[in-house]
Amino acid sequence: MRIFRVLIFLLCSCLSFADSQSLDKIRTLVVRIEEISNVNNKKKTSEYDLKFVKPDKVRKDVILPEFNKGEIYIYKGNEKTVYLPFFEQITKEKIDSDENDIIQAINYILNIEKKDPEFSKNYYSGKLKDIKLENGTEIGIEKLKDTEGYLLPYRFKIYDGKTEVAVLNIRDYKVNTEIADKEFNLDD
Repeated sequence: MRIFRVLIFLLCSCLSFADSQSLDKIRTLVVRIEEISNVNNKKKTSEYDLKFVKPDKVRKDVILPEFNKGEIYIYKGNEKTVYLPFFEQITKEKIDSDENDIIQAINYILNIEKKDPEFSKNYYSGKLKDIKLENGTEIGIEKLKDTEGYLLPYRFKIYDGKTEVAVLNIRDYKVNTEIADKEFNLDD
């Protein structure tokens, strides 16, 4: 869950700092993510599609590993919906305080450019290599590319202290792609 929260933070950072006018222009992001996690000194690879609609809708569709393929996680407002195809089960629950950090981080990030112009300046100049979150997690930004007129990060390393927790490779950014409301509702 920590990696997912960090990922949301990073995607929201993209919204805030990709273009000086981007907060008014970007409404949605669709990305494919390859996540290589270090779990008990073993590497675990997963892949998923993430859809984000400003300000508080997130959908994660798991592609790999095969065992988890088809799992769907939806965060909308203060509610989380999970679909587990193995059990053919849909569960809904209130987002707990850790998961609520996702929504709070989104709203924080969407406003940080106004509050911290130095951060924005360092991001655009390529000088920003590390971000330290309030919970102590550190994010190394390794690769930035221009996509659809926005400077977006494509590779991150996530650290807990000195320990590398995961590497995130972002693929196939799509900015302002139309995302139907039904994408965030599994009841239909």
